[in-house]
Amino acid sequence: MSPKGALFAKTLQGTGKEELLLELGGTPDWDLCDWSRDGRFLVYSQPDPKTKFDLWVLPLTGSRNRIPFLRGEFNERCGTLSPDGKWIAYASDESGTYETYVQAFSGEGPASGRKWQVSYSGGTWPKWGRDGKELFFISAARELVAVEVKTGPTFQAGSPLPLFATGIFTPDASFDVTADGRRFLIPTGRREGNSAPPMVVLNWTKGVKP
Repeated sequence: MSPKGALFAKTLQGTGKEELLLELGGTPDWDLCDWSRDGRFLVYSQPDPKTKFDLWVLPLTGSRNRIPFLRGEFNERCGTLSPDGKWIAYASDESGTYETYVQAFSGEGPASGRKWQVSYSGGTWPKWGRDGKELFFISAARELVAVEVKTGPTFQAGSPLPLFATGIFTPDASFDVTADGRRFLIPTGRREGNSAPPMVVLNWTKGVKP
C-alpha cells in the first residue's frame, strides 16, 4: 500500500515500478512546486503546526536528505527555480498578503542573503520564462502579471506589467508557460453569475412558418 503524503517518480515510458522519493508523514495539504531543469532538485511546500507552510528542497542525487530552505513564522509557498538553477522565486505572506520574492539558490542549505520583492499588488504561483528574463505570477486581482528580470551576480526586477485577467477564481489554481514563452496554460472556470442571463421569447409561434 502506498504511504499517504508521498513523492514518487516514474519513467514517461510507463515501464517499471514507481520509485518512492520521499514520505511526507501523512500530510494531506502540501504542494509539489518545481523540478530543476538539470533534474537535481525537487521543490515542495509543506505545512507545519509552528511555522505554517515552509519551502523544502529534495536533492535527487547523493544521500537525498531534504533541505529546509525557508522555515519562518510566515507562509512560504510556490517555490520555482530559474532556468540556470541559481535563483528561486516564491510567494510569502510576511507583508500581510501573499507577494512574490526572489532569493539566491545553491541547493546546499537553507536560504541566506538578501531577498528581492517582485510583486506589490499580490503575487502567487510565480513562474520563470524559459529564457530566465521574465517572471510571471498571479496578482491579487487574479490577473497574470509579467516582470522583466536580470540575473547574474545579483538580481534586478523591472515594474510589474498586468497582461490579462486569468479567469482563475481560486487561490490554489496555478498556471504554466510554454517553452517558447508565447502561450499560457491556465485552468479557468465560469462563475454562475458570468453565464448569459435566461431569455424569454414572447409570441414565438408567430415566427414559425405554417
